[in-house]
Amino acid sequence: MNLPTCCMDLDIKLEHLLFPERMGADGWEFYTAHGLDKMTLGELQSRSIDQGEGMVKIRHRCAQLRDDGLCGIYETRPVVCREFDCATRHDCACMGQGFIAVGDLVFAEN
Repeated sequence: MNLPTCCMDLDIKLEHLLFPERMGADGWEFYTAHGLDKMTLGELQSRSIDQGEGMVKIRHRCAQLRDDGLCGIYETRPVVCREFDCATRHDCACMGQGFIAVGDLVFAEN
């Protein structure tokens, strides 16, 4: 199974990476759900790719992503995740279309 790429990295302002206390509540909710608050600045730096214009990409698997590819906190996921438009990512299951065909969905077994 391929894991959702959008849960394997994130773009963040360098300022927020260095000074997370400057983020708003929604940003902090996402930052902690992803598990970045438990990493040292050195660990974050080693996973960072400069995107220019004050942005960096962090290669990091979200702490809430289960091994089956589903979100472990889907019902209470951060606002940033709820509002994310997967059409902006051409490396995800929707292939930039913004939706996944019903036949391609994977449902967790109870």
